[in-house]
Amino acid sequence: MTGERAALSIVTILTLLVPLNCSQPRGSASRPPSPSATPTPRVSAAPAGAADLPLRADAGAAASTGIFLGGDDHVSFGVQNFGRPIGDLVIEMSAGDRWLDHHGVAMGTTKSCEVDVAIPGFRCGPLAYGTRRGIILRATSDDAGTFHYGARFYDGAVDPIHKVHDPNGADLLVTWDETVTPLRQ
Repeated sequence: MTGERAALSIVTILTLLVPLNCSQPRGSASRPPSPSATPTPRVSAAPAGAADLPLRADAGAAASTGIFLGGDDHVSFGVQNFGRPIGDLVIEMSAGDRWLDHHGVAMGTTKSCEVDVAIPGFRCGPLAYGTRRGIILRATSDDAGTFHYGARFYDGAVDPIHKVHDPNGADLLVTWDETVTPLRQ
């Protein structure tokens, strides 16, 4: 992993975790918002000919790594588009142990993302050139064990769907591991 890509992954994960207060224990009070101005999201103007660019993006994930069977589980993705506009960002979850086979989708999933069992994965809407999006997939775990998951990214606005590649042109694949423990052993 290049230094630039590692830095982008760390910034993406921190961008997702800080607003969620994931660093605070459950039930703790959060600090009141600071009086500073709300930052305006930075969106790069699409260059001339953006529609002719290859589908290129970078992605990182933060996920639950150890939970109890039936417990609250989530995967948070940060996706940055470096290529042509993506008409319908598809997150295909069938790599490895197939995340959707072991989870029931719960409330709290990013509103723009809808389950599509035919993929199997999620359709999360458009992602313009130069934009970054945080996506949260919330679920409950259905099976105990240690699992190895992966997600691939596509533009689902075309038929057949087109694979999104990383900035270097390789397959864009994000992987993570999770251990689900039964409540009683």
